[in-house]
Amino acid sequence: MTQRDARSEAAASVAMTCEDAADWYARRPWIAHYPRFMRSDLDIMPDETMLSLLLSACERYADRVAFELEGEGLTYREWRRQADCLARFFVHEWKLEAGHRILLMMPNLPAYPVAVLAAWMAGLVIMPVYSAATMQEIEGPIAGIGPKAIVGLDVLMGKFRAARGASAVRELLVSAAPALFGVADPPPVGTIGFDAAIAKGATLAPVQHSVGPHDLALMAYTGGTTGVSKAVRITHANMRVGVEMLRTALATSEEHANADGGLVISVHPFSHAAGMSVNLLNYSSKGVTQLLFPKMTDAAAVVAGWRGRAVQSMLAGPAFYSHLTMTPGFAELDFSALHTGWVGGMALRADIRDRWERITGKPLF
Repeated sequence: MTQRDARSEAAASVAMTCEDAADWYARRPWIAHYPRFMRSDLDIMPDETMLSLLLSACERYADRVAFELEGEGLTYREWRRQADCLARFFVHEWKLEAGHRILLMMPNLPAYPVAVLAAWMAGLVIMPVYSAATMQEIEGPIAGIGPKAIVGLDVLMGKFRAARGASAVRELLVSAAPALFGVADPPPVGTIGFDAAIAKGATLAPVQHSVGPHDLALMAYTGGTTGVSKAVRITHANMRVGVEMLRTALATSEEHANADGGLVISVHPFSHAAGMSVNLLNYSSKGVTQLLFPKMTDAAAVVAGWRGRAVQSMLAGPAFYSHLTMTPGFAELDFSALHTGWVGGMALRADIRDRWERITGKPLF
């Protein structure tokens, strides 16, 4: 057999394999393994966006608490009101236009979901930046996507300002209790505080802008496992379908699949794909109350915040679950309302899973 014949035979083999695979996918044999309550097809309206989904949730669950931090709650109604004011500020005061990119660099604080919803109301594209990102990691998004503004925690902005290109980016500063992150250095002239921007926006005209399903919603940088990190363009339709998939995949029972509301722990960063999609977007769309924990390594704070509360679920990485299950007081918590724990980001060791399930009596997936 010649080299050319060998290549032809190999190509034919690949073609047959692809045909077999196509037939296998067409038959969808995996559906036989779904729980009986799980849908095998998703109904997505073609004109739905993440903006319409979240605004609908804010209307439907207006009086419920959406996000709670250290005992202070932000209702769905107030979430929408603050986002509306901030969107007015973005458009009329800062003159940001539809399609402009805006960075988000802060931990899980109530300002995060407000900034996300406001950006989408103004037609902006969000770009989450991990709070612990290095100066070099910040320079990539600045050079790559050309952001017009950043909403950032004040104590992190010194690192941001030191990055190349940062001087051209407008700053909106978010402050947190000094006990959480300390006191920030005095900001440079021209910056504005988060609360001040919302107050200013309340005096401005409403934003008249519509968002379509094929408009960009998010620019997300990859982890760079196989090379230099790349910004992935994600539309409102992409994210809307993703949320619907999560609603189906995360259901652990028929009752759970059809329920809304409840209480969850949000310690995994909103800046991470899992924290953004599972917690901020999926749970918010169902009227869930999220207990926010800005320090993703502070298991003692989670134990203290969980105590006496009917927590139904949480999402974290394996290392946090390992730390949490060995934190004093965790084993004494009430787990009667808990459905499950969700874990991602890396492989889950069996000993961590077994310790969680032995203590809580609930699965860790």
